[in-house]
Amino acid sequence: MKIILMRHSLTIENMDHRFLGITDVLLSPSGAALAAERAQVMPSVEHVYISPLARCRQTAVLLWPNVAQTVIPELRETDFGEFEGKSHEELLGNPQYNKWLTCPDDPTIVPFVEDVASCGIRATKALEALVEDAKEQGYEKIAVVSHGGTLMAMLARHGVPEQDYYSWRMGNCSGYIVELKDMKLLIEKRI
Repeated sequence: MKIILMRHSLTIENMDHRFLGITDVLLSPSGAALAAERAQVMPSVEHVYISPLARCRQTAVLLWPNVAQTVIPELRETDFGEFEGKSHEELLGNPQYNKWLTCPDDPTIVPFVEDVASCGIRATKALEALVEDAKEQGYEKIAVVSHGGTLMAMLARHGVPEQDYYSWRMGNCSGYIVELKDMKLLIEKRI
């Protein structure tokens, strides 16, 4: 099965470098334009699996306008708790934020922020759910429109070649074309 893994397009919060996790915001005008432009070169798919958040739904409609979508709740973004909506500069005086920066993967440092391991477990559940549905429906080519953190966690657990979480960073409205084999995501091309 071929899967296109795409991060949603730009939001105002992305452009302002704010922590944007579970906060539900729309694409910025430039984000909508970017997705419409990228749609011209996107391979066709039979179905799109999306995060429940509006920025992903909008991106999916712009990239594949006539393709049915299924919401997978576990495809949502990382929950940044009290850091949601704030920028790095705004948080620098916060002692909890400064501790979190030293080790963002440790859930004991800032317990209200979803850690990478928890995000990875959730991303695996999302992958299992969408693959099961795609197989039941007989889809051979699908797309997933989700968030940077969730896709990075999914690839850190299932991507080939193996890389750590931070090595899978991707820009807005970009991602990977992969081949799914035995729950491994074999990278074919970065898009």
